[in-house]
Amino acid sequence: MTTTRRPPTTWLPVTLLLGCVAGPGVLGYGDDGMGGDAGGGSSAGESSSGQVGDDGPATASGDDGSSDDGGVTACMPVDTFGVTYTEPTLTITQYDNLVHDLTGLSTSFATGADRMVAGFAVGLPLAPATRAIASEVAAAVDLAALLPCDPSTVTGDDAQACYDAFIAPFARAAWRRAVVADDLEGPNSAFAGAEDFASGVRAAIASVLADDRFLLVAQDGTPTPGDAALVELSAHALASRLALFLWNSGPDEVLLALADSGELLEPATLHEQAERLLADPRATRMVDDFHTQWLGLQYLAGVPKDAELFPSFDAARDDLRQETLSFARSVMLEGDATLATLLDAPYTYANATVAQIYGDDIVDPAPIGASFERVALDPARRGGVLTQPSFAAVHSADDQIGFSRRGLWLRTNLLCTPVPPPPPIETPLPDPSPDVHGHKEQWQAAVGDPDCMGCHILFDPLSFPFDNLDPIGAWTDVLDGGPVDPSGTTEGFDFADREDLVNQLLASDDVAACMVRQYARYALDRDLEQADACTLETLRETLRSSGGDLRTMMISLVDAPMFRHVRSE
Repeated sequence: MTTTRRPPTTWLPVTLLLGCVAGPGVLGYGDDGMGGDAGGGSSAGESSSGQVGDDGPATASGDDGSSDDGGVTACMPVDTFGVTYTEPTLTITQYDNLVHDLTGLSTSFATGADRMVAGFAVGLPLAPATRAIASEVAAAVDLAALLPCDPSTVTGDDAQACYDAFIAPFARAAWRRAVVADDLEGPNSAFAGAEDFASGVRAAIASVLADDRFLLVAQDGTPTPGDAALVELSAHALASRLALFLWNSGPDEVLLALADSGELLEPATLHEQAERLLADPRATRMVDDFHTQWLGLQYLAGVPKDAELFPSFDAARDDLRQETLSFARSVMLEGDATLATLLDAPYTYANATVAQIYGDDIVDPAPIGASFERVALDPARRGGVLTQPSFAAVHSADDQIGFSRRGLWLRTNLLCTPVPPPPPIETPLPDPSPDVHGHKEQWQAAVGDPDCMGCHILFDPLSFPFDNLDPIGAWTDVLDGGPVDPSGTTEGFDFADREDLVNQLLASDDVAACMVRQYARYALDRDLEQADACTLETLRETLRSSGGDLRTMMISLVDAPMFRHVRSE
């Protein structure tokens, strides 16, 4: 059962953001103390290598995450970590993934909308409707595939023995912690009160899945001496946090066993498990979920497009999303996992439907069927996720690319620069003037008023290098009656075209800092604060010194004290 989510809050109507009183002085890096000059200005031209730094191999994380003489562990004492959300719950995607892992069901059961913090989902609301989903799951389960007996024939003592053999391991996996006899009072009561064996097992399953121990993400642990609000996570809570981060699901038996023994609390063991989880196929779920939320792909299914102008788009929506996810998986799990490859690789994964949008931009080979194949792209026109049709379509209007959307995404999601919200009064864009030809000229005519330009200059120019991509991501050389001009100047950047801008972004300290922030928000289910500055700065150094290796940075994030601790309000 699926749900339609609201449009992204960063979308702009096809209007002007008039009356924005904040100018370039609003740029900065929030409250975590990170970042050089605002808006990427500190290092936009530091390197021409196309990498996030080229300082040699990563050293910040140590050999196994256990070092206390440098790297992420050097940020101790941990008496300043930011506040974690006080009641984290499973997200919709995590709920469905856990249900699949527990029962084999692939249906999307979770409904409603996740709570959002800093652009990422932090969990379902704990409402009666959420708990009621458990009964739907239990009713759909194939008991014969789950039980160590045949539910259609088992009777008497054998039936009780079959149930007993099933329920404790099932509850342990669902609740992601050790289970003792008293914990099973609810499921056992549900089983005993049913009319028959199969109904009883289903009632017990529903009881387990409706329990807070399934829905809540555990944050129990040991208070820090002298600071009771700062808690070092228990081994089982740490296992849950690790699995929910890197698999977007619950821990497997290996992780649970290490939690049972307490070995997972050893930094070297935690480091090894992070590497194991990232090497497992289940890490695909994390890659899909992170990139879906970061790029806004969840909105692709509903983003409006003019059917007369783009008649083939509706049939291509799912394939365009699959293209981007296939590419992200290839980069993050099979490739070098670098930010440079993610943002500038001259290849993608396409089928015949996707290839129709790319046209001549696919140089070899040309896919001809429904399956996705790796294809080479014209590097002068395409490279990485920012030139893929899914991104272009989500961050465009229904019949035009607009002036702001793509640049606003870069400013807020790749540079993490705060942008003032639009004023409550919207003024429609004026009709194109017959005397003004070209997209950039139309932009200047539309937002040239200083009251508009003070905000728009922060992000609109970042859209210019992508103006060759129409509202569904197909290439065009002409826009608004004139040739596309991809050059631009904005706070921290002065570029000739897309390749020039991407190279500057990859050399920027602020982009490296922003990627660290995005992954930390995603992993910790909270926004970041000044208290997190030490760890975030060290993780940024890790990312740069590793040549932009996002996998290395993720493992260093797990090594960090901020991953093993929570602070309650």
